[in-house]
Amino acid sequence: MSDDAGTRIEVALLRLVDLSAIDQLMPLILLADESPAAVADYLPRAEVYAMVTPRSADPVGVIALTDEGDGVWEIKNIAVMPAFQGLGIGGAAIATACALARQRGARRMLVGTANCALRELAFYQRAGFRFDHIVRAFFTPPRYPEPIVENGLRAIDMVVLSRDIT
Repeated sequence: MSDDAGTRIEVALLRLVDLSAIDQLMPLILLADESPAAVADYLPRAEVYAMVTPRSADPVGVIALTDEGDGVWEIKNIAVMPAFQGLGIGGAAIATACALARQRGARRMLVGTANCALRELAFYQRAGFRFDHIVRAFFTPPRYPEPIVENGLRAIDMVVLSRDIT
């Protein structure tokens, strides 16, 4: 993956198994998923990785993956610190995550986002994902008790995208 200047972006994913390390990245995790209840639901079964680059001694992002069985993995959460967004780090992390899942037998990667998350929908398509299906009323109570509004639209449905990784 390269940034806008054509410089190759190197991103390593370091698996976090220590709960205190995951807790330190919780503000970043909540940047990508505003519901602590939803995060608490998937985080115990997720593999959580810190994104690190040669440009920063500290993690610049986080990605949480789950093995959904039958050769399908899902990106449950991905976030890059605002100061590091737009440099290709997220795309490089997705490529690394797909390679990791493929090495462990996955054939397909899923990712879901809100119907109103226009920037994220474009990002995932640039990363090779295609529209797969809709989960109606996903971003409504009780899972998401507070309304989420992006781009002047209320988040109601989750758009699920998929990518073959074989």
